[in-house]
Amino acid sequence: MEANSLDIYANGWGVTDETIVEISQWEWDMLLRFREAVQDAVVTDLNEREVHWDNKQGDWMRASVRSLQIDRGGNAWNTANAIHKVLRTVDPRAAEEELRFHAFRNPKFQQMPFHTVLRDVEGEVKMRVAYVIKGPNGDDPMYWSLPPAPVETGTLPDAQNVLVSSSGPDVFEEITNYCRKNPKGKVFLAPGSAQVKRGIPMEVLERIHLLSCNRDEAAALAQYLEPRDEKMSWTPGNLLAFFRDVGLPELRITDGAKGVHSLSEGKAFHMAGFDREKDSIQEAAKWLFDAGVATAKTFKHPNANGCGDTRLGVELGMTMAGRSLQESMRVANFMAALKTFIPGPNIGAVPDEVIGEIMDSLSTNL
Repeated sequence: MEANSLDIYANGWGVTDETIVEISQWEWDMLLRFREAVQDAVVTDLNEREVHWDNKQGDWMRASVRSLQIDRGGNAWNTANAIHKVLRTVDPRAAEEELRFHAFRNPKFQQMPFHTVLRDVEGEVKMRVAYVIKGPNGDDPMYWSLPPAPVETGTLPDAQNVLVSSSGPDVFEEITNYCRKNPKGKVFLAPGSAQVKRGIPMEVLERIHLLSCNRDEAAALAQYLEPRDEKMSWTPGNLLAFFRDVGLPELRITDGAKGVHSLSEGKAFHMAGFDREKDSIQEAAKWLFDAGVATAKTFKHPNANGCGDTRLGVELGMTMAGRSLQESMRVANFMAALKTFIPGPNIGAVPDEVIGEIMDSLSTNL
């Protein structure tokens, strides 16, 4: 897989401002108890003391705020951070010249934490805002999303290689148009879960160079394209066989700590994941802790938010820098496991020198 340059495309779904709210344990337990009623609710008020919800039935609920922070996340944003972090370490010149980030933005949109890589797409769609509510014990959080403006799809950039990440409902038509205008271009697609479950038309899938999704998403997509008896589970093996028959040149199916099931140039293989308890992971996590990035809480309770985006970004960054696919995927799986020690949605807060230390260590230990 070659991608000497890459344009990353996102709209309001690929770039997200996440307001992360921690509440007390007993209030979190109440949320879990009434999960169905609360998940249909809307966050109506949030301040440094309380968060309020109302649902369609007129019920309301409130919880006390223990801590409050705002993170920029979203699939495209997280992936771009990972690509750029790797390129800055492995090939700094490529980081400045060959990675471009396209996003709709509102006037308050802040520059990426690196320069020369953010361009505006014509038109303006405000980014998605997510309220992330979590308890103090490390359980998977609950999300409430409020799109402040309709999510629309703009025109894909005229470029050699384009990564389309978690974009709007009309993006499939744009992918088709892009392929017609750029017959030698390659489309790297990392759709969101909701987009996958709506289905990707076969005529679009046939034009994709690389598809990256998790196992549940891959199964949902395969079931959409070829409905089967519900009793038959989509195993990694028959998922790879199915998408190979479809003609996908490159496929990455993430399967949590089990690693990644892959297709590359018609060959199926599995790249094992990394255990958080592995000595090399623990050593790197301590570097993150010393740098103020990892926390005592994430050592006890893994944060899975953004791990898939990080894994894809690191793999793409490594291959853009000329590394082999096998090395790129091993490093990517390592960094995805390491991401579980970082409380935010991506690795943007990790100092470059720490990334450099990790990469140097990986070159000798992997």
